[in-house]
Amino acid sequence: GVCSFFGACGAMAKAADAWKKDLRKAQDLATAIERDQRAATGAPAEERSRLGQVLRSNIHKLNQAVKTLDASLESIRKNPSQDALRRELALYGDQMESLREKARNIQEKEQASMPVSGVASTGKPTMDQEKGRWMEMGSQQLLTEQDNIMQQQDTQLDALEGAVVNLHHVAQGIGQEIQLQNGMIDDLSNRTDATQRRLSQNRGRLGTLVKKYSNTLLCFVVIVLIGLIVLVLVFVQN
Repeated sequence: GVCSFFGACGAMAKAADAWKKDLRKAQDLATAIERDQRAATGAPAEERSRLGQVLRSNIHKLNQAVKTLDASLESIRKNPSQDALRRELALYGDQMESLREKARNIQEKEQASMPVSGVASTGKPTMDQEKGRWMEMGSQQLLTEQDNIMQQQDTQLDALEGAVVNLHHVAQGIGQEIQLQNGMIDDLSNRTDATQRRLSQNRGRLGTLVKKYSNTLLCFVVIVLIGLIVLVLVFVQN
């Protein structure tokens, strides 16, 4: 039987429903980009810079969405039942053309809003020349060029993320080493305290022994002196 673009069950209907949802999302994204472009006009430098980052990211997403929708619509057109869907396909083909035109206008407006610089002294194209090159490109070339720029930015961000992760690992290693060193210092401090206590105890014992033997020696000296005195007295009397 004939599979309607909207109605009948099966893979064709599911593909059509998914395509319509993606189309609505892309249209909403294009509307949001146009709103942000209007907001960026005349905005303060800081706000314009923030909106510029958001715009570049969203334009990249819109370009990807247009490519995906084109590929999906082409796949639907190749379906054997497409003869019964000419009106629907024509309608959504027109909507796709409108979306592509809107994407081109957004891209051109974004490029036109780029700051213009004078003649470059480094041999690189000036901003005027670069903007002219963008304006001369076809829509597909424009989308491809924008994708290439976004991919380069993604690559740079990935490299930056890798460097940050490496620094995080290095910081963790340093933290673990510091903890290990602190543990060793604490252990050495405990051992030093224990040794100090033992030294104090030994000094006390030594002092006690010195006092004890000092008294004994004094008594011995006194006894010897008394004996000598007695012997002298006896010798004198005789």
